[in-house]
Amino acid sequence: MASDDYGQASTVLLRLGEALSLLNPVKLVSVTRKAQRQLRTPPPGNPEELRALAEAFRWAAAAVRPVVSEVDALRPAELWSGIAASSATQVRAATAVAVRTTPRAFLAAATALDELADRIAEQRRRHDELRRALREAVRDATHIGSVPAPDPAALDDLMRAAAGLIRGCIEVYTDAMAAADEAAAVFADLAGRARAGAGVSGGLDPADAVVLAAQCVRIRGVGDDYDDGILTVAQLARLGRQLDAMPVLDRANVGTLVDKARSDTERAYLLKAVAAGHPAGELAAFATRIHGRDDGWLHDHLSLIDRGGSAEQDRFGFEVDQYDPYTCGTTSLIVARAEADPLYALGLTDGAPHGFDERLSAEQARVHDTTNLVYPEQWGTTPEGMADWMNQHSAVTGTSYAWHLVDDTGRRSVSRSLREVVTAVDAGHPVPILVGGVVPRHYVLAVGHSGDDLLIFEPTSGATVRVPAADFLDGKLRQRAGFDHVQAIVVPQAHAGGESGSMDHSPD
Repeated sequence: MASDDYGQASTVLLRLGEALSLLNPVKLVSVTRKAQRQLRTPPPGNPEELRALAEAFRWAAAAVRPVVSEVDALRPAELWSGIAASSATQVRAATAVAVRTTPRAFLAAATALDELADRIAEQRRRHDELRRALREAVRDATHIGSVPAPDPAALDDLMRAAAGLIRGCIEVYTDAMAAADEAAAVFADLAGRARAGAGVSGGLDPADAVVLAAQCVRIRGVGDDYDDGILTVAQLARLGRQLDAMPVLDRANVGTLVDKARSDTERAYLLKAVAAGHPAGELAAFATRIHGRDDGWLHDHLSLIDRGGSAEQDRFGFEVDQYDPYTCGTTSLIVARAEADPLYALGLTDGAPHGFDERLSAEQARVHDTTNLVYPEQWGTTPEGMADWMNQHSAVTGTSYAWHLVDDTGRRSVSRSLREVVTAVDAGHPVPILVGGVVPRHYVLAVGHSGDDLLIFEPTSGATVRVPAADFLDGKLRQRAGFDHVQAIVVPQAHAGGESGSMDHSPD
């Protein structure tokens, strides 16, 4: 579904809703006829074209499979030049991993397209059926036999039937847009997995991109069901641009620092700091601090969480969690910034291991103060305060954020918000989510997406938790997020589709 189709369907939904609200005996026929005019626009999408595209993806999957064995059979030379200074053996190994995943990605795309085609075909069938029924009801009400004249008995039947028929049409269009949201989530997931491609699109040498894209956070006890790359997709795309923007001497100095790194993991974290926008002097001090450290030390000190799967997140035996009932939003902000900036993470983890909890608590108190200059701290943090703080650090994250309310009584609003969250997370940007019951109560942070599941960081428990998309849509988040309903999201502006609002109640 193209963006203009999506907007057109939204307009039809709005006008059908207006027609339904105006439905009364006096305006019955005129309003129903207006609804008929709106129903001339069928649910968007072409099932035949979608199925043809799905077949093309299947063909591409089959065509790529032989490339895997060809890459495995390569006998690389000694050294590959480039900012990552990786050996040709490492380039070949990383390329082989990337190529092996490609057929699965293409087949997932084909499946998503086939499912979307089936749903669109069913929606169009229902649309035709409902439209025909509504047209016949109007004709019966406005004709006696073949003579144009009101039929009082049929008008009564129309009054009973019209509301149900229009509601049925609203459901058809709503389902069409939800189907588009779900398909968009699948393709956002696939785009997020194209990590090396993101680096190349940002200007990295392909060899550098494929090696850096393969470097992941490895914390014992945390799996790899989600993308936990050291450099996020957004950072891979940004890294080449940051390097190109550096003065020639600074770029040469960065190249020297990278050349001296003892491992790909060390290189990846150093280049993550480049992507975060740190100047050459800070990069040199950072490189000295992490030089020669083993992978375990690097992961423990340069990240606060491992985004690979569901697990308790701790450092040095202390949980990464909120320190009082009012700092769920604050803790989410800290984790979001640490995921973008290894120097910020190191500022919290460096020092005596037993002091980590004290350092984290001090930072939580500082951030909570800065996001609540006027707003009472015991009421938590407003979504506006969350977005403002993220925007203060946009030079690090590479994006600006906006917030908007989610109508948790309307599946259309929730579905659209899920699409925004998934698209942002798959692009490499964490998303604060405000959940609640009767009133907004608690923040969690979306940090991963795979298939039908989101991965959230839940600051009360200090754990990453798998959340089925269906629970997000159905308002059943209590078991995983503490409260049932999504009530606001804070997303990168490039992915924001809702409208900002004001809050009458505040999270704890």
